Amino acid sequence: DDAVDEIFPLHRQYHTIASTAKKPNVVVIILESIGQEYSQLLSKHKHGHTPFLDSLLKQSLYYDLAFANGMRSTQGIAAISASIPALMEDPYLFSAYQANTISGIGTLLKQEGYTSAFFHGANPGSMEFEDFAKLCGFNYYLDRKDFGDDRFYDGHWGIWDRPFFQFTANTLDTIQEPFYAQLFSLSSHHPYKVEPEYEKSYPNQDPLSRSVRYT
Repeated sequence: DDAVDEIFPLHRQYHTIASTAKKPNVVVIILESIGQEYSQLLSKHKHGHTPFLDSLLKQSLYYDLAFANGMRSTQGIAAISASIPALMEDPYLFSAYQANTISGIGTLLKQEGYTSAFFHGANPGSMEFEDFAKLCGFNYYLDRKDFGDDRFYDGHWGIWDRPFFQFTANTLDTIQEPFYAQLFSLSSHHPYKVEPEYEKSYPNQDPLSRSVRYT
């Protein structure tokens, strides 16, 4: 036992230090269907489709190893929002356990005085995200209905990313601090349609690459 403790101590003593620092607002942006291969910086390819994101990475702390907790959007949201990995064939959100009481990130942060909001520009009821957000303790869930302007509806999934991201930023100005916000994009999803002006900007790119660049 003494040797084990010396190599890898299992028992540790931590001392809590009271802090008067202001609790930070936190925004997590989840990008639909985007992987390392689209980034010139992360993939080391000659060309990339995420020049703006790459410019941020050069000024940021980032991790160049990425591991998936699932293969579908619903599995990713369950992993990020409630630390539930894809352990079943069916996504948790569609499983027999979808109504179970769980402690999500909203539940835990509420105990720390946080207001939480989940933003996703999709149609109401899409992928059971709204119900799952409630289970995870989010105070608000905002989607296409809350955006309220179907001039920016893509005709398939919901509101295009550019206007919905701006809506998210404007809404966060009105939410009580400290807040935790989770934004899930949607334009880089099949059928990969983007706003007409951006379709024209990159006419020679395949639809998937163009939608990734747009987002």
